[in-house]
Amino acid sequence: MMTYLLHASLLICLGGLFYKFILEKETHYRLNRWVLIGTMVGAFILPLWTIPASWSLGSYFYPQPAVVSQPEVQPEPVIASDPAPLFEEPTLPAPEIAPLPTSDSVLPLLARHRTPISPAKFFLGVFLIGSAFLALRFLLQLVGLFRKIHLTPRKKDGKYHLLEVPASETAYSFFNYIFIASRPGDISTYRQILRHEKIHADQKHSLDILLAECLIILQWFNPLAWAYRAYIRQNLEFQTDEIMVKKGTDRTDYQLNLVRIASPAYASSLVANYNQSMLKKRILMMNTQTSSASSAWKYVLLFSLLGLSVSLFNAQTVEHLPQEFPGPVAQSDIQDQADQMDVSIPIETIAPVVTTPPVVQDPAPQTLVSVNEDDFSGTWEATLKSDEVCMKFIRKRNGQKWSWMNHDCLPYRDFSPSNLRNATNFELRREAGTMVFEGEFNGDKGEGTFTFEESADYRRELSRKGVKEISTRLMFTLFFVREKEPFVQNLVDLSKLGLPAATLRDILPDYIPAKLVQSYMDADLDVGKHKHFLHARVPADLLTSYIAAGFDLEKNKSFIHSRVPTDLLSEYRDAGLNPHDHKNLVNSRVPAKLVKAYQDADLDVEENRSFLHSRVPPALLTSYRDAGIDLKENKKFIQSHVPASLLESYEEAGLDLDKHRSFINSRVPASLLEEYQDAGLSLQENRRFIQSRVPADFLASYEKAGLDLEKNRMFINSRVKPEILIAYEEADLDLEKNRRFIQSHVWPKWIKGYQEAGLDPHTHKQFIYSRVKPEMVKAYKKAGFAPEKHKKFIYSHVPVSLLTAYEDAGLSVEEHETFIMRRMDPKEIKAYRDKVKGND
Repeated sequence: MMTYLLHASLLICLGGLFYKFILEKETHYRLNRWVLIGTMVGAFILPLWTIPASWSLGSYFYPQPAVVSQPEVQPEPVIASDPAPLFEEPTLPAPEIAPLPTSDSVLPLLARHRTPISPAKFFLGVFLIGSAFLALRFLLQLVGLFRKIHLTPRKKDGKYHLLEVPASETAYSFFNYIFIASRPGDISTYRQILRHEKIHADQKHSLDILLAECLIILQWFNPLAWAYRAYIRQNLEFQTDEIMVKKGTDRTDYQLNLVRIASPAYASSLVANYNQSMLKKRILMMNTQTSSASSAWKYVLLFSLLGLSVSLFNAQTVEHLPQEFPGPVAQSDIQDQADQMDVSIPIETIAPVVTTPPVVQDPAPQTLVSVNEDDFSGTWEATLKSDEVCMKFIRKRNGQKWSWMNHDCLPYRDFSPSNLRNATNFELRREAGTMVFEGEFNGDKGEGTFTFEESADYRRELSRKGVKEISTRLMFTLFFVREKEPFVQNLVDLSKLGLPAATLRDILPDYIPAKLVQSYMDADLDVGKHKHFLHARVPADLLTSYIAAGFDLEKNKSFIHSRVPTDLLSEYRDAGLNPHDHKNLVNSRVPAKLVKAYQDADLDVEENRSFLHSRVPPALLTSYRDAGIDLKENKKFIQSHVPASLLESYEEAGLDLDKHRSFINSRVPASLLEEYQDAGLSLQENRRFIQSRVPADFLASYEKAGLDLEKNRMFINSRVKPEILIAYEEADLDLEKNRRFIQSHVWPKWIKGYQEAGLDPHTHKQFIYSRVKPEMVKAYKKAGFAPEKHKKFIYSHVPVSLLTAYEDAGLSVEEHETFIMRRMDPKEIKAYRDKVKGND
């Protein structure tokens, strides 16, 4: 559990840092939204996904036990009529019974054997307490919000429900419920606020916010998870602002209203509203040039990093040593099962004999009598390097090669003698035994045979530690294991589970985690029968879910190994589709309803499988088919979900599709390219401007004004008129230093006005953005009102004389902020208060 949480935390940190430092300044807000949500959800799914060890990169960074490969084939066993025991039961002396402890000795014994709480259990308990508290807080907030929806007066506006809140409360939305004051200011501001909140509702932004709250519940201990939640909220506001501007809202007026009505804090963590904390970034992003399609490499890099994490941490760390194969089995049947499990098969098999293992009465350490097994010998190949020898071991049995193989590079000093170039016989000693080599080297290459001789001392040591059913195969495995402590501890843990001797002897060498075996036993799953699922590290709850859903485990083995949830198989079954007929689609998690939709649209599923994998809706394919556009030739466009009408418009304009693929994938209208061609502007040289939808005549106005296009690209993308740049140059104001003012379409007279008033423009830039005259800021300072503290009044153009009048009337400016914002006479407020006081 803790390992899973830490892995998920690592992926959340990766996604958060990647967004902060690489994606935050990109204007692909819609794509960023799905990247943030997808990475967040993937952080909790990817740690559950295991891959074959052959795909893993982890072996380059941490040591692994012996890497071997073997399938698990379970044909019908042949029952021996008179099975012979594998080894003779030794005669053990009767145990000497110790006297019972006296009452005086009981307490010290209990105290000595008290098991302390492990750090993992302690931290897990802390995690669960924190998550439970935050989950309760989340539910209370949700209940409070629903209660407010139920109790607040409302009116219908199409599909939206407008709920009236006090004027002092900021507007916010929760799905189609919009909380907004009836008259928050002038009618233009009210309409902008309403449009803003409707966009939140249309885009279902509340779902993102709820998912972000669930992230905090599960990752409250991770500081970057809290930042991740802020990034999700921030991107939603960026996306909403972009849509507002694209729908025709005046950018400057909209930014001014944002400044006027921004709230210093959220009304609730479950809703989206106007917020002051991210206001500056929102205004900057609205004035930032549109990102080009060339930034797609950043998103590819993120998904590559996530895939790398799977390869590093999610692989099966140990595959299986060779073992006795039952037989006889048809070679085709073995190969079918091997194909499903992606393993290689030994050439020959042996018919099994089911025997009853001898019952050992004494639970004392295991006897040292060896199990009757074949000798572990084989061939070796080696390459001599400057400071080490790299060897490949291939185990043989009855003269035939097995699929088992192990590679290892070792220093010369590990061998005896160390001068291998001239040696024909040499040894490699380790705790588990000795590998005896025969053969010779020809230059840097060598080959020969090896024989493994186990160590009786190490066998006794394992027995003393509590390892049962010690076989030569286990000793052979331990010879290749570098980090033996965790491996041996797992052997001890497995030996304590009370498994049948034959089953225990089978699974011990394969480094199957004891906790996984215990989970199978807790779920009443036969460990011996489901051994191949254990080898693949299939969780017990997945098997039980298949059993509960009525799916045969053996028939659906490939789906189980691919961790296909039963819900998906049930979905295929309910749709009248055979999952085995669509195995690739099921393993790729293609929804059954999409496959069914293809069939209903008379689209061949197998022929269009690549489109199904890309989740291309059938309506898009039929639109291409109806338009007479070849599906195979335009496969890349279809997988990018390019509308057929866009391709038709390019063909009608005589534009080559392959040559202009980047424009098509960016959804650039063909009319814009024609506009550039008619203006004599090169499409390739002005690619960035075209992808930013800069009109050709706007670009021509820069050329006409003699302004360099590339040098002023950011101003062009922000649609800054060339006259503004010329005015800055004529006013002798540096363009780079005043870049933010220029991108906000601030004319130089504002900068000059503040300078002439003795006010630093950059210190008071927020007032300049809001088009506040310098005389007002200066008047506030002169009257003793700090502009920073009273900026809300300044943004709303409240004259300082009104604030002075309130103070002269003995009324606190801070306490009567709402009345001041509404320009109410302080004398009326004073009279009303005196009247109420007199009535009391």
